[in-house]
Order: sequence, then C-alpha cells, then structure tokens
Amino acid sequence: MTDYYITAVRYDEKKSHITHVHVRHRNRVESTVGAAMVSSREFVANLISTETANFRTAVWIKDKKHWEGGEHVHVVGESFLSTDRNGDLKDNLGELPEFKI
Repeated sequence: MTDYYITAVRYDEKKSHITHVHVRHRNRVESTVGAAMVSSREFVANLISTETANFRTAVWIKDKKHWEGGEHVHVVGESFLSTDRNGDLKDNLGELPEFKI
C-alpha cells in the first residue's frame, strides 16, 4: 500500500472544515518524501476508505532538515479526516499549517 504524508490543510471560508490538503508521497525504500500535491479532502478520504493508501500527518523539522511522521489519519463519517478516533463528525488534523490556493 502506498504511503503519504499530509503536511498542510486548507479550510473553507468559515473555517468549519478542511477542503484540501497538501499530500506528499513517502518512499520508505529510499527514505524520501516528494513534493507537495494539492488534493481534495474527499479524494483522500476515498483512498483511506478503500484501503488504497495510508496517510499520516507530518511536520518539517527545520534543524534536522527532514519530515517527521505524526499520527495516522482515518476517516470519520463519510469524508471527515481525523487523527482522533473519538467519532466526532468533523475534521481534526491537529496543528498542521494552513495553506492558500
């Protein structure tokens, strides 16, 4: 199964839910992380739900110059992305930075 990091999020105008995420391919064999790609929340939720790909949050560690993997991301409801398995029907990806399109 393919591994990806989610490294940033974009919220709707009301900041009530995530609309898009920055996704980076994680190559375990070569220990590399690819460039950011913008993906919709629904697309990522579909990949997780169909067990096509694994997603984790990740943050850039500036002084070590590498991405550090965080929590596993799962789907709550039909398309909410969360690292917290409390079942709340909302997006929750911790403290990832926000980006603009």
